[in-house]
Amino acid sequence: MAPLSKSKPSDIYRKIGARNISELLCKEESSIHHDFKLKNVDPNNIFNLQGLAKLILGFLACSSLEIEPKKRHEVVQNFLNLSFHETKEPINVSYSITLSSGKTITKKANKRVRWESQSCKFIIQKMDGALDDILKYVTYFSEAISEGILRENHDHVPALTDLITTGFFLKFKNGEIDFLMQSKNL
Repeated sequence: MAPLSKSKPSDIYRKIGARNISELLCKEESSIHHDFKLKNVDPNNIFNLQGLAKLILGFLACSSLEIEPKKRHEVVQNFLNLSFHETKEPINVSYSITLSSGKTITKKANKRVRWESQSCKFIIQKMDGALDDILKYVTYFSEAISEGILRENHDHVPALTDLITTGFFLKFKNGEIDFLMQSKNL
């Protein structure tokens, strides 16, 4: 018996009238308004930009993504062209879903980072230094970059998020990134 592809169950669900949660989920981000105090920052003061770019390029070269070299470099160049900003304001997001019963469930969170693709800005909430917040911060940082890089390949966002999270804890140092890429066959 041949294994099912990931899209096969979705096709079956659609045929019987079931909808994907992603189609039902509403995401609302807090607006970045003029009162939002943004400070231009050098990304290299936060992380090693070169090491992160190298890791992303290695991931994008993975054969399962089937991204042409020119497109890979374009995607990474768009990331490198971002202006990086820091704010003390929370960067909030709200998710809501309406159930078949009519009840709406809403969850709000401070995501701490946002990639504003229209304005080419990567906005980071200034960390207060609390150790219990570091994992959340790094996870949101990794998710924002992964979602921005993989806009057309959303299925691979979790894998890139995990890779960037590991790289962040390694401070994206070139030697450690080389080993990480080697261990992941990138």
